Amino acid sequence: MTNEVTFIDMFWGTTVYGDKFIPFTKSHLLGVLFVFMGIALLMQTRPMLNNPVFRRKTEWFLATILTLQQTILYAWYITSGNFTLAESLPLYSCRLAIIGTVILLLTRHKKLFDIVYYWGIVGGLIALITPDTSGFGPPHIMFMQYFFGHGTLIVSILYMMLAYDYYPTKASLKWAYKITSIYFVGIFFINKLVGGNYSYLNGKPSTPTMLDALPPYPYYIVVLLGAMFALFFLSLPALFP
Repeated sequence: MTNEVTFIDMFWGTTVYGDKFIPFTKSHLLGVLFVFMGIALLMQTRPMLNNPVFRRKTEWFLATILTLQQTILYAWYITSGNFTLAESLPLYSCRLAIIGTVILLLTRHKKLFDIVYYWGIVGGLIALITPDTSGFGPPHIMFMQYFFGHGTLIVSILYMMLAYDYYPTKASLKWAYKITSIYFVGIFFINKLVGGNYSYLNGKPSTPTMLDALPPYPYYIVVLLGAMFALFFLSLPALFP
């Protein structure tokens, strides 16, 4: 007698049923499509962004979605028995960007925008191109929260740009380089302390990603950080004079 796989197993379980998540397959493209739909919806609301009441409701809505995504992520870690110091702390750059963006939406602090812009837009785009869903595909919650969280992160930052004319500057680029460099140095030592792999500084993800096309450890780290810092720089002329 075999155990029947239920929807709860496929949605919240710890085992990957069926094919593992593979980049640039149908499930990946569907996740990216969801993000573009969110951006398109934001652009449709642009005429209403002059209304302070609408702006505040939008900010609370986006902040709630991001908070819910993080809550779901940690609820799964805890209830599935997968919570570990090596993997589950909010130390990945995108997780920190999500927390920072929640604060940004509620406070509209420009200095905070100057860092979450780079981590959220550039880091979020890299995360969408090279997703790490722990191997889970739809309908698993780890797949859904991953694209939901990163997509809402990007939409939230674009919203701040459209609603408040927040844009990065050359000064903010220097600030982002400084904070990001400090972050990676700190994460390197934290990884050593907890045996973790935050920001993939100790090895490539265990599931297939585009990082597999890069040189082996530790050389891919130089390529990855170089690409990230280059994208930080290229995001400036692409958006404003």
